[in-house]
Amino acid sequence: MRLGELPWSEAMPSAVFLRDFEQLPVASPYDIDLLVDAVDQKALVGELTGLAKKLGLGVSSKLADDVCFVLIADLEAGAEGRVWAYFEVRSEVNYAANYCLKSERVERAKWHDLGIPVPSLSWQVMLSLLHSLRSGKTPKVNRDLLSGHPDLEQDVARLMIDEIGIEVKFGRNIYELDDGSAYVLHKVIKKKKNKFQPTKSLKSKFNSFAIKKFYAYPLGTEFVYTIHGPDGVGKTTTCSEISQVFSRLPLRFEGFHHITGWKHEKKFRERRDANSDNHERNVTRHHRFARRVYRILPRYCKELYVLVAGFHHYLGQLNSKIFQNWRTGNITLIDRYVYDMAAKNLISGIGPRYINLLFCRLMKKPKVSFVLRDEPENILARKQELTALEIVKYSKLMEHLVPRDRYYEIVVTGKTPREVSHAILTHILETCGPNLTYLLNEQTKAVGSREH
Repeated sequence: MRLGELPWSEAMPSAVFLRDFEQLPVASPYDIDLLVDAVDQKALVGELTGLAKKLGLGVSSKLADDVCFVLIADLEAGAEGRVWAYFEVRSEVNYAANYCLKSERVERAKWHDLGIPVPSLSWQVMLSLLHSLRSGKTPKVNRDLLSGHPDLEQDVARLMIDEIGIEVKFGRNIYELDDGSAYVLHKVIKKKKNKFQPTKSLKSKFNSFAIKKFYAYPLGTEFVYTIHGPDGVGKTTTCSEISQVFSRLPLRFEGFHHITGWKHEKKFRERRDANSDNHERNVTRHHRFARRVYRILPRYCKELYVLVAGFHHYLGQLNSKIFQNWRTGNITLIDRYVYDMAAKNLISGIGPRYINLLFCRLMKKPKVSFVLRDEPENILARKQELTALEIVKYSKLMEHLVPRDRYYEIVVTGKTPREVSHAILTHILETCGPNLTYLLNEQTKAVGSREH
């Protein structure tokens, strides 16, 4: 990214890069830390978003009180190297009980030709030491990076006294604090706290139970996206492209088919086989009575029962799969949904319209439903599953079956699967921004700096 193009001094004068900026813009760490006053953070998010869109990149951002997070990703990049950058922006950093660092305190400099605002050299060294201490590591800085500055030790020592109020001394071979100074600072500097799972309240426990057990319960789809369209429009190919891009992003993700996604799971097969064996061995009087009643029912009632039972079983299994992803914080992309099943039923004349509509309304709504549309002749050239008339009817049914506030249409005529997936990915990143920090994959922190 061309960070030097941003109007740092004009739009966000309080901004300063804290650390790990030495290899920018060629490479970046897991996260790029900035210190920016709360009043300038909205402007920073806007400038980063504008620059990213100008470069054709995807953006996801979260803006809260005194802190914001921005993820920028190259959705067109190949599989090699890092394709994302993550900005963690705070208005202050609490290094000690009596020391809260704010942007206005930091002495600034320009970072080489890039022109981004960074701390002066003495501030860079002090912040590096403080961060090491805060992470529980041995505080040290490689001398090779700081050669040619004979007075730097005295400058840093003076700065530590002015800022922290503690006198420090340095070792000889490596630019590090001596044991006495390190011991004192370890006692003073606050350590980073590991993330913890808060104790669940009664309300959250009830929500978790209801989301798992009842497909009509409206919560649990904050990170669920679905993709729809007639057979041959390119849903599976697009989902495959999206999965490949997400595999290179620091976000937890799973994509699956709305039926085979749960039917092929080992747990489902084992439960199905066990239920079948138990049913054969334990046929109760109730089951015998139900069978006799079913046999004497009119044909219409039998078909209605089979349709309702089929929908109930399908939605229950699909909801269970959605719950698994919700619990682990995955962004979930489902290839087809209940709306597609209802559309095929209505085209084929299976069941009354009101039953199909009822289950479409009962099933919890996804975050966004992406509906792909193409000309019938283009679809028929790829797949002859439906007739041209049925393709038109399918697309019209999607407009009625998919909830209006979740409907997002994408015309794929003349577009490649990569272009379609780019449009979907861009929208997913924009809409999942409020949950960005929750969806981040913690394992990517071990990636370190890579070229991108």
